Amino acid sequence: MTPATGTAAARLGAQPLLLTVTGAAALLVNLAVYAAGRTAGVEFDVVSFIGNRPETVGPRAIAVMTVVPWLVGGVLLELSRRNAATVWPWLGWSGVALAVVMVPFFNDAEPVTKLTLAVMHLVVGSMWFAAVHHLARQRRLLGA
Repeated sequence: MTPATGTAAARLGAQPLLLTVTGAAALLVNLAVYAAGRTAGVEFDVVSFIGNRPETVGPRAIAVMTVVPWLVGGVLLELSRRNAATVWPWLGWSGVALAVVMVPFFNDAEPVTKLTLAVMHLVVGSMWFAAVHHLARQRRLLGA
């Protein structure tokens, strides 16, 4: 193994770390948005699409809805590693598209609740996009 190869391997091995750090940052930003919303008086009461029942969105739901899609995306990245150059940019854009499509503007909730939840969706989508495109670019530059 040459020093250049070792460096490339070390950089490629940092991919899970980058995803973990950006995922944790997305979670912290979303929880900060939630805390700011609660401080400003946002109630976070919505009517669920599933079962059409009222519920209050809290920190646990925010954590789950931030972390689970991130983990699913990470698994998809790993499964598509052999075709990263072509697949990963699409996965980055897919995360943005999913975040936008899932924006809760169609839920029954106060407009300020919808807006605050939409900001959280866009935080996750944009941070996912940035992380995945960084990784895809890194793989292209390293020739991996």
